[in-house]
Amino acid sequence: MSKEITETIFYSHFNSETTSLSALRPHETLPVEILAEIFLHCVEGSFVLPLERGDRFERRRQLPWALGRVCSRWKHVMLNEPRLWNRVRIPHSSLSLQECKTNHYVNMTELLFSRSGQLPLIYSTSLIGFEPHKEANPLPNLLIPYANRFREISVQSSYFWLRSILHLSSGLFENLERLTLAFHIHYFNDNTITTISLNDAFSASCRLQYLRLEARHDTILFDPSSMYMSCGQLKDVIFQGLLVSPAKGLRFLEHHINLIECTLDLDHNVTQLATGRQVILSQLKSLTLRIENNNFSAVLASLTLPSLQKLAVETHGLGTWWAQDELLGMLERSSCQLELFHTTLYIQAENLITLLEGMVTIKTFSVPSSTIPDAMMVAMARNELAPSLGALYCIIGSVNLFLNLVEARWAQSHTDASSFFGLRAATVYFRNTRNAITSSPAWVRYQTLQPTFFQQGRDIVLTAR
Repeated sequence: MSKEITETIFYSHFNSETTSLSALRPHETLPVEILAEIFLHCVEGSFVLPLERGDRFERRRQLPWALGRVCSRWKHVMLNEPRLWNRVRIPHSSLSLQECKTNHYVNMTELLFSRSGQLPLIYSTSLIGFEPHKEANPLPNLLIPYANRFREISVQSSYFWLRSILHLSSGLFENLERLTLAFHIHYFNDNTITTISLNDAFSASCRLQYLRLEARHDTILFDPSSMYMSCGQLKDVIFQGLLVSPAKGLRFLEHHINLIECTLDLDHNVTQLATGRQVILSQLKSLTLRIENNNFSAVLASLTLPSLQKLAVETHGLGTWWAQDELLGMLERSSCQLELFHTTLYIQAENLITLLEGMVTIKTFSVPSSTIPDAMMVAMARNELAPSLGALYCIIGSVNLFLNLVEARWAQSHTDASSFFGLRAATVYFRNTRNAITSSPAWVRYQTLQPTFFQQGRDIVLTAR
């Protein structure tokens, strides 16, 4: 019912002659249509949690159950309004010991589904409390009868249960728009690589716009090849914890050029990726790459992202050391400003300065390389680095060089010593021992300068390693 129709019914009701009862207790005489709209306004955006006979009191106070406690009329409206029941969430924390049995779980869920009529369903659940080896898998029986009605599905469960729904008949979830599957695979006893894919059921979801697959184990390799030509409306993709072959990951991106956000954990156990093929994603605005191998440079060299606004590169090896030119090249092919989040780079000083002087806004940036200090410190002293640099974490070798530059900068302008960095926050780690720093004459002089930095709203921390 539209807002205009609701207002018309509401005002016509109160403009008519009312009894003294309706004046004293309007909630008992409002038309059903008005009550339903009020209830919908109360529960807008929230999920329905299950409720059973003899349930805990605190759950009865949650919406929409609380509405039915006012009077029998409200309870009737609550139970018979389908729009109150099409957003179902059953987290593990809401399940009692008795309910942590598949038959109870299925009964509760089916009851909530049945009250939603034929409306599209939004379903979120956590099945972490179940023991897959001891109980029957409830997912196929719950999902198949309502497959056509699902708009959003979010399931946290054991891999042993989730894999049963990955290969259901194709075309079941043709109206699905958002899918989140979180695999819990702590039952593995070895490091055998297991490959999974969305071969049938979800690969045919042509309306799918958001896909998130998560795992907490590095032995799951996701094969996206079944989705190369399907799911053409995907806008947001997150493969987190599930490793993706760099070659197949790039091919997946190539077939989904309308992506706006993407997160990829690239497999570090594969062979060297061939270069030369360009993947152009004209609409991609956010990209997160996690990789620890020599494919890093090839992946960067293969991407052209003209609309990129945020780049997160997470590595824990020397992959970025060999990818300096490719990283700078990709940034040059991106015409928009970039934000580098939680990025660790092994990079030479001259390339770092080139990076920072470009169209880059850096939020959190780590440079753990002892080869940087002199050139970078001189550039800082000259205030040549990007003024929008948000936070810098670097390891430098010469504490005296740094402190002398701080003192020189402070001597030039007593009122704005913090412009030495132009940073909102910086943590500078020295390779010297703490005793070497604290005994340095430059350190003693710095103690008199430090309050000036804090007065300017900066947080420059010197820490010995």
